[in-house]
Amino acid sequence: MYHTHTRLFFVTAVAALVAAAFVPARPAHGAVGRENFLSDGEQQFVNQAWGLSSAQISLGGDVEHQAANSDVKAFGERMVAYHTVFNGQLKVLADQYRGSVPDQLDAGGQRALDRLSGLKGAEFDREYMRAAIDALTQSVALFERQSKDVAETPLDNWAGGVVPELRRELQVAERIGRDLGMPSSPDDGAIAASHQEPAKGR
Repeated sequence: MYHTHTRLFFVTAVAALVAAAFVPARPAHGAVGRENFLSDGEQQFVNQAWGLSSAQISLGGDVEHQAANSDVKAFGERMVAYHTVFNGQLKVLADQYRGSVPDQLDAGGQRALDRLSGLKGAEFDREYMRAAIDALTQSVALFERQSKDVAETPLDNWAGGVVPELRRELQVAERIGRDLGMPSSPDDGAIAASHQEPAKGR
Protein backbone atom coordinates (compact mmCIF):
# COMPACT_ATOMS: atom_id res chain seq x y z
CA MET A 1 0.00 0.00 0.00
CA TYR A 2 1.38 3.40 -0.95
CA HIS A 3 2.32 5.79 1.82
CA THR A 4 -0.73 7.95 2.50
CA HIS A 5 1.04 11.30 1.98
CA THR A 6 2.53 10.12 -1.33
CA ARG A 7 -0.85 8.95 -2.56
CA LEU A 8 -2.60 12.19 -1.63
CA PHE A 9 0.15 14.24 -3.25
CA PHE A 10 -0.37 12.27 -6.45
CA VAL A 11 -4.16 12.58 -6.21
CA THR A 12 -3.91 16.34 -5.69
CA ALA A 13 -1.72 16.67 -8.79
CA VAL A 14 -4.08 14.54 -10.88
CA ALA A 15 -7.09 16.42 -9.53
CA ALA A 16 -5.62 19.69 -10.70
CA LEU A 17 -5.23 18.28 -14.21
CA VAL A 18 -8.62 16.61 -14.57
CA ALA A 19 -10.35 19.72 -13.22
CA ALA A 20 -8.63 22.07 -15.65
CA ALA A 21 -11.81 22.42 -17.71
CA PHE A 22 -13.88 23.14 -14.61
CA VAL A 23 -13.49 26.89 -14.18
CA PRO A 24 -16.68 28.44 -12.76
CA ALA A 25 -17.37 31.99 -13.75
CA ARG A 26 -16.11 34.46 -11.18
CA PRO A 27 -19.14 36.06 -9.55
CA ALA A 28 -19.64 39.69 -8.76
CA HIS A 29 -17.68 41.13 -5.84
CA GLY A 30 -18.84 39.61 -2.54
CA ALA A 31 -20.90 36.77 -4.04
CA VAL A 32 -18.94 34.04 -2.27
CA GLY A 33 -18.42 34.24 1.46
CA ARG A 34 -17.31 37.78 2.23
CA GLU A 35 -15.32 39.87 -0.26
CA ASN A 36 -14.89 36.92 -2.64
CA PHE A 37 -13.29 34.62 -0.12
CA LEU A 38 -14.67 31.60 1.68
CA SER A 39 -16.43 32.19 4.96
CA ASP A 40 -15.40 30.10 7.96
CA GLY A 41 -18.42 27.84 7.41
CA GLU A 42 -17.60 27.38 3.74
CA GLN A 43 -13.97 26.55 4.50
CA GLN A 44 -15.13 24.00 7.07
CA PHE A 45 -17.39 22.44 4.46
CA VAL A 46 -14.49 22.29 1.98
CA ASN A 47 -12.28 20.60 4.58
CA GLN A 48 -14.90 17.99 5.43
CA ALA A 49 -15.91 17.33 1.82
CA TRP A 50 -12.26 16.97 0.78
CA GLY A 51 -11.58 14.66 3.73
CA LEU A 52 -14.45 12.32 2.92
CA SER A 53 -13.60 12.29 -0.78
CA SER A 54 -9.88 11.71 -0.16
CA ALA A 55 -10.78 8.82 2.13
CA GLN A 56 -12.71 7.22 -0.76
CA ILE A 57 -9.68 7.63 -3.03
CA SER A 58 -7.29 6.13 -0.49
CA LEU A 59 -9.63 3.30 0.49
CA GLY A 60 -10.10 2.31 -3.15
CA GLY A 61 -6.45 2.59 -4.07
CA ASP A 62 -5.63 -1.11 -3.59
CA VAL A 63 -9.05 -2.60 -4.27
CA GLU A 64 -7.89 -4.29 -7.47
CA HIS A 65 -5.31 -6.33 -5.56
CA GLN A 66 -7.12 -6.88 -2.26
CA ALA A 67 -10.78 -7.43 -3.21
CA ALA A 68 -12.25 -10.77 -4.24
CA ASN A 69 -15.68 -9.67 -5.45
CA SER A 70 -15.83 -8.24 -8.99
CA ASP A 71 -18.54 -5.72 -8.05
CA VAL A 72 -16.40 -4.46 -5.17
CA LYS A 73 -13.42 -4.08 -7.51
CA ALA A 74 -15.46 -2.16 -10.09
CA PHE A 75 -17.02 0.04 -7.42
CA GLY A 76 -13.66 0.85 -5.82
CA GLU A 77 -12.09 1.77 -9.15
CA ARG A 78 -15.05 4.01 -9.98
CA MET A 79 -14.81 5.70 -6.58
CA VAL A 80 -11.13 6.53 -7.16
CA ALA A 81 -11.86 7.99 -10.61
CA TYR A 82 -14.98 9.88 -9.52
CA HIS A 83 -13.54 11.38 -6.36
CA THR A 84 -10.32 12.40 -8.11
CA VAL A 85 -12.41 14.56 -10.45
CA PHE A 86 -14.59 15.65 -7.52
CA ASN A 87 -11.55 16.81 -5.54
CA GLY A 88 -10.23 18.61 -8.59
CA GLN A 89 -13.44 20.63 -8.89
CA LEU A 90 -13.46 21.38 -5.18
CA LYS A 91 -9.85 22.59 -5.30
CA VAL A 92 -10.63 24.90 -8.22
CA LEU A 93 -13.45 26.49 -6.23
CA ALA A 94 -11.36 26.76 -3.06
CA ASP A 95 -8.40 28.28 -4.89
CA GLN A 96 -10.58 30.74 -6.77
CA TYR A 97 -11.99 32.11 -3.53
CA ARG A 98 -8.79 32.17 -1.47
CA GLY A 99 -9.57 28.96 0.36
CA SER A 100 -7.48 25.84 0.76
CA VAL A 101 -7.80 22.06 0.84
CA PRO A 102 -6.15 19.70 3.36
CA ASP A 103 -2.88 18.08 2.37
CA GLN A 104 -3.38 14.79 4.23
CA LEU A 105 -6.08 12.42 5.42
CA ASP A 106 -7.83 13.36 8.64
CA ALA A 107 -7.74 11.03 11.63
CA GLY A 108 -10.97 9.24 10.76
CA GLY A 109 -9.92 8.55 7.18
CA GLN A 110 -6.52 7.29 8.33
CA ARG A 111 -8.14 4.91 10.84
CA ALA A 112 -10.38 3.51 8.13
CA LEU A 113 -7.37 3.05 5.85
CA ASP A 114 -5.41 1.34 8.63
CA ARG A 115 -8.27 -1.09 9.21
CA LEU A 116 -8.08 -2.23 5.59
CA SER A 117 -4.30 -2.58 5.57
CA GLY A 118 -3.34 -6.22 5.19
CA LEU A 119 -6.88 -7.47 4.54
CA LYS A 120 -7.65 -9.50 1.44
CA GLY A 121 -10.53 -11.37 -0.15
CA ALA A 122 -13.97 -11.51 1.40
CA GLU A 123 -12.83 -9.85 4.63
CA PHE A 124 -11.48 -6.87 2.68
CA ASP A 125 -14.67 -6.71 0.59
CA ARG A 126 -16.88 -6.34 3.65
CA GLU A 127 -14.64 -3.86 5.48
CA TYR A 128 -14.10 -1.77 2.36
CA MET A 129 -17.80 -1.56 1.55
CA ARG A 130 -18.62 -0.74 5.18
CA ALA A 131 -16.17 2.18 5.12
CA ALA A 132 -17.30 3.33 1.66
CA ILE A 133 -20.98 3.30 2.65
CA ASP A 134 -20.20 5.21 5.82
CA ALA A 135 -18.26 7.89 3.91
CA LEU A 136 -20.97 8.22 1.26
CA THR A 137 -23.72 8.44 3.88
CA GLN A 138 -21.88 11.29 5.58
CA SER A 139 -21.17 12.96 2.25
CA VAL A 140 -24.83 12.95 1.24
CA ALA A 141 -25.82 14.52 4.58
CA LEU A 142 -23.00 17.08 4.42
CA PHE A 143 -23.79 18.15 0.84
CA GLU A 144 -27.53 18.27 1.45
CA ARG A 145 -26.95 20.69 4.33
CA GLN A 146 -24.67 22.87 2.22
CA SER A 147 -26.99 22.83 -0.80
CA LYS A 148 -29.88 24.23 1.23
CA ASP A 149 -28.33 27.57 0.27
CA VAL A 150 -28.34 26.65 -3.43
CA ALA A 151 -27.94 29.70 -5.71
CA GLU A 152 -26.72 31.79 -2.77
CA THR A 153 -23.08 31.07 -3.64
CA PRO A 154 -21.26 29.08 -6.37
CA LEU A 155 -20.06 26.65 -3.68
CA ASP A 156 -23.63 25.95 -2.58
CA ASN A 157 -24.70 25.59 -6.21
CA TRP A 158 -21.90 23.09 -6.88
CA ALA A 159 -22.79 21.14 -3.74
CA GLY A 160 -26.41 20.88 -4.89
CA GLY A 161 -25.32 19.53 -8.26
CA VAL A 162 -23.20 16.83 -6.62
CA VAL A 163 -25.92 15.49 -4.29
CA PRO A 164 -27.77 13.34 -6.90
CA GLU A 165 -24.56 11.54 -7.92
CA LEU A 166 -23.60 10.91 -4.30
CA ARG A 167 -27.05 9.46 -3.66
CA ARG A 168 -26.73 7.17 -6.69
CA GLU A 169 -23.31 5.94 -5.59
CA LEU A 170 -24.65 5.32 -2.08
CA GLN A 171 -27.50 3.22 -3.50
CA VAL A 172 -25.01 1.16 -5.53
CA ALA A 173 -22.78 0.71 -2.47
CA GLU A 174 -25.69 -0.39 -0.32
CA ARG A 175 -26.78 -2.90 -2.97
CA ILE A 176 -23.29 -4.39 -3.13
CA GLY A 177 -23.22 -4.48 0.66
CA ARG A 178 -26.49 -6.40 0.77
CA ASP A 179 -25.12 -8.86 -1.78
CA LEU A 180 -22.20 -9.44 0.58
CA GLY A 181 -24.59 -10.15 3.45
CA MET A 182 -24.04 -6.84 5.23
CA PRO A 183 -26.88 -5.17 7.18
CA SER A 184 -28.80 -2.51 5.28
CA SER A 185 -27.95 0.25 7.76
CA PRO A 186 -24.23 0.26 8.60
CA ASP A 187 -23.19 1.29 12.07
CA ASP A 188 -20.91 4.25 12.55
CA GLY A 189 -17.56 3.48 10.95
CA ALA A 190 -14.05 4.75 11.56
CA ILE A 191 -14.53 7.85 9.43
CA ALA A 192 -17.61 9.13 11.26
CA ALA A 193 -16.00 10.50 14.41
CA SER A 194 -13.88 13.09 12.63
CA HIS A 195 -16.58 14.81 10.56
CA GLN A 196 -18.88 17.22 12.36
CA GLU A 197 -21.66 19.38 10.97
CA PRO A 198 -20.18 22.61 9.61
CA ALA A 199 -21.20 26.01 10.84
CA LYS A 200 -22.90 27.92 8.05
CA GLY A 201 -21.59 31.31 9.14
CA ARG A 202 -21.66 33.72 6.20
